[in-house]
Amino acid sequence: CVARTTNPKINADYQFTQCFQLARSMNMPPGTVAQTLIDHLPSNKIIQQVSFSPPGFINISVRNDYLEDVVASLSSDGLPYPSLPSPPRPPIKVLVDYASPNMSKELHVGHLRSIVLGESLSRIQHYVGNEVERVSHVGDFGTPMGLVIAHAMDNNAPWLSSALASDGTYVPEHLPSPTELGALYAAAKARSKTDKLLDQRAIDFAAILQRAKRGELGDDPSHHAIYRAWLIICEASRRGFNKIFETLDVHVQERGESTYAPLLPNVVAELHAKGVSTLSEGAHCVFLQGFPTPLIIQKKDGSHLYATTDLAALRSRIEQGHKWIIYVTDDTQKQHFQMVIQTAQQAGWLDPAHVRVDHVMFGVVKGSDGKKLSSRDGSPATLNDLLTNAVREARKATMVSKSLTRSEVIEEASSVPSSSSDIVGVSTRAPSRLLDSNEADTDQPATSLGLSALKYYDLAQRSNDYI
Repeated sequence: CVARTTNPKINADYQFTQCFQLARSMNMPPGTVAQTLIDHLPSNKIIQQVSFSPPGFINISVRNDYLEDVVASLSSDGLPYPSLPSPPRPPIKVLVDYASPNMSKELHVGHLRSIVLGESLSRIQHYVGNEVERVSHVGDFGTPMGLVIAHAMDNNAPWLSSALASDGTYVPEHLPSPTELGALYAAAKARSKTDKLLDQRAIDFAAILQRAKRGELGDDPSHHAIYRAWLIICEASRRGFNKIFETLDVHVQERGESTYAPLLPNVVAELHAKGVSTLSEGAHCVFLQGFPTPLIIQKKDGSHLYATTDLAALRSRIEQGHKWIIYVTDDTQKQHFQMVIQTAQQAGWLDPAHVRVDHVMFGVVKGSDGKKLSSRDGSPATLNDLLTNAVREARKATMVSKSLTRSEVIEEASSVPSSSSDIVGVSTRAPSRLLDSNEADTDQPATSLGLSALKYYDLAQRSNDYI
């Protein structure tokens, strides 16, 4: 009945839109109904002004002093969460799979959505009393990892020999930075477009890593060097991810694809034994009704794929007693998860009557070329830079609000043209006057404001693609 005002020309916070329905039932003009409601509205400490807008809307403005009191109480007492009624059922085990970046790459702006949405879903599940497990299914296997390792070895990257001590501990100052890893991946990807031998070595390296995680590394020194490089890259990536997660107040547990490596041969064997998969040109494939291409779970050379790992992870999670599994990824993976879920059902691992599986999708972040943002295509804007800029702009906005009256701030803000690259929606122009030296430090409020604005924007725009 009462909704936020979306028309910027209406000078009000909310609108009541049900006067038309009431007018029909009361056989009265909508304007008469609206005015009658306004006349009988008692005075209160929340509403500043109520007005009628033809043909039948009631505009509602909230008192500024009331909002100020609410904000002041939140900042001093913390957020007063409302109490929930008794849950309609006992708590259940819920697993939320989100964030899930790829090792060997720096987090870019496209990763923000999964992180923010997944953390929000996890907090909601926890709030209603469920037992929540938060998992980041990082990509620490596969051809991209093999590609980076091969390229690093070819270029004699110094950290290959110095970042991991003989006792198995890491030397922090010798670990590659997230930026270095991102540049290494971009260079390796560019080189692979013309160097087919590098492509094949990447595939071979990935297969060696899969065998290593199954305890089949062997005695070949070159294989041990590849595994050592993998450990270093994963640790360097992990430290970079965790720094971002800490900044965003995100609490997720890493459980990468490599965790399920020992389970993959059995997954393939069982699907084949049950007749769910068939051999096609030497590869194990699952042909599902309604899909033009099969779900490949093992290639001709014996290597496993992304789908194999997801099937192993889903089966493991169900066996661990999770009753609700939520995947948070962009909508380009819609068909992939539909096929994985349907395959698990055909195998008898997933019974929808007892276990719920949801794929919570969101729109993708695109580059200036209109394509999905990807590390392999160059150097997309990093998430660290985005967070830094958000805090910087929030600090500017805080300075302006302390320097000017409310009307002056509104006038200045309205005079600044919007920018398509300005995700927070605040001016990038420097404030007219800096804070006096004796004024309170604004870093913490600016950090909270800037990061909260980013989170809110992504949650509000969840289904939309944007550049």
